[in-house]
Amino acid sequence: LRLKFSRRAMDAAPGVWQAELERTAGEGWGMELREHICSGSSCSVLRIDGITPGLALDRWNSSCSPSWPIVSGDLIVAVEPEVSSKPMLALLKTSRRARLTLLRWHSGPAPELEEEFFTFEVTLQRSEGSS
Repeated sequence: LRLKFSRRAMDAAPGVWQAELERTAGEGWGMELREHICSGSSCSVLRIDGITPGLALDRWNSSCSPSWPIVSGDLIVAVEPEVSSKPMLALLKTSRRARLTLLRWHSGPAPELEEEFFTFEVTLQRSEGSS
């Protein structure tokens, strides 16, 4: 049996980080949000569907580490201290500062790396009563 993995486990894991944003009076956050209800559970998050240049989120992206800018598709899982979409939206509407906890699922094609092959020995054994 020969198994080939298309991506390393650490590249397939989700990324979770926080960003502290601040906006001026009368300014928007600069993000288009959509409520996303998790299937089969009572959780809800906010999905970032767009970013407006020049506003609070874009300014944060300009000042952050280039490896973790907030991008369309990222999920807001908390606006401290809220962890459900409706209270998070209410807090964003009334606050000038917000600490966001974000989640990003790594997606897209597997990274182009030299092929690595791992060899596994697999032993199959049939016991009585199993088909």
